[in-house]
Amino acid sequence: MSIDPGIPSSDGGIVINIGGQEAERLSEVVSLDTEGRTATVVRGKEHSEIFDNWIKGLKFTHVALVLLHEGAPYKTYTMDLPVVTKVQNPPGDSPQQVVTFRYEKLTVS
Repeated sequence: MSIDPGIPSSDGGIVINIGGQEAERLSEVVSLDTEGRTATVVRGKEHSEIFDNWIKGLKFTHVALVLLHEGAPYKTYTMDLPVVTKVQNPPGDSPQQVVTFRYEKLTVS
């Protein structure tokens, strides 16, 4: 399953909500594997404390990827019991970390 590639991020973007709080805007959703129950995202320039804490091992009951279209929510992918499994820091001064996580259940609304 892919996350609506027809909606460019410049059209509204993708926001990640962690534990019910809007955490930050993402640069990209690289993959959403429904069979392997994993997702990989690229963080944007602004990093939030809640996302940093999730990477450091803080547990949350769910995360949600919210697609925006003209500033309004278009589609939401909610993943239960997410756990970060891999963080790739880019070379140099780029803030765009690549974060992979696994989850137990996916709901699309």
